[in-house]
Amino acid sequence: MTKSFMLGLLASCLLVAEPALALSVQDQQSGQSQGQAGRSSRARPAQRPAPARQPTPEENMAAAQAAATAANLGCQVAQARYLGEDAAKTKGYEIQCSEGPGYIVLASTPPQSFNCLELANSAVNRRRTEGEAADVGSQCQFPENLDVVRAVKPTAAQAGVSCDIDQARILGLKPEGGLIWEVGCKESEGFWVEQTDGAWVSKPCLLSATNQKCEFTTVAEQASTWRPKLVGSAAAACDLQEIRFLGRNPNGDYYELRCGSADGWLVRVVNNAVTAGWECASAQAKAIGGGCRMTTAAPAASGGHA
Repeated sequence: MTKSFMLGLLASCLLVAEPALALSVQDQQSGQSQGQAGRSSRARPAQRPAPARQPTPEENMAAAQAAATAANLGCQVAQARYLGEDAAKTKGYEIQCSEGPGYIVLASTPPQSFNCLELANSAVNRRRTEGEAADVGSQCQFPENLDVVRAVKPTAAQAGVSCDIDQARILGLKPEGGLIWEVGCKESEGFWVEQTDGAWVSKPCLLSATNQKCEFTTVAEQASTWRPKLVGSAAAACDLQEIRFLGRNPNGDYYELRCGSADGWLVRVVNNAVTAGWECASAQAKAIGGGCRMTTAAPAASGGHA
């Protein structure tokens, strides 16, 4: 949706909603002209055209549901707001779905839809770059359509996120157009969620491949998430305080652990389980990914646990 089209649609809404306003001004001007031509003649009352019929709420719901279905949104419309129509008689609606994000939909051929949160995010970015006076066009108004956590929950579930989501934000778009989200979890590590090859996938914040930092995951939440993984492993005695992702190779993923009261560890993880560990002071640990950085290691020792 171009900004000019959105503004045109908004302007059309105003014209559709207030036809009597323009007519009343015209009638006043006509009455003044008649008075100047001769006050002795009795002026015939002007025939005011009937205002354009506005659709009923039930008609709006039905039309909005039809547009949402035609746009393949998978949305059961819970609320609909009629936005008006443009010069081509294309009607627009804001819809709130029973779950997930809301949309602005246009009953065009083919139908068009625009995610409310993407529109809001674009507006924020334009204000940031162009200033508070930036023209952001028509935006969604239903509070549910601006609730980021509510919108992301179905998507995150599709991506395998099962935590109690308490925060979320749109990070942007992938080059091919898929959305990227950050979701925060209550008292545990959060995730990055994105669309890849038509499917939603997730990865823990530690594995984020972008330069942006997770805003909703604390060091303590990451440690809390990881402590159960260490039970029964070589690093089971580590009082985990902080964790750092080193990298991966065909053998697995490698992490550094900072421990509270002992030397740190490097561990290898395969299928979400710790399969090997090396104390930071060992020669083996120092040979992996540059060794430990969060722990001041003692002189190299030979110990390690595979």
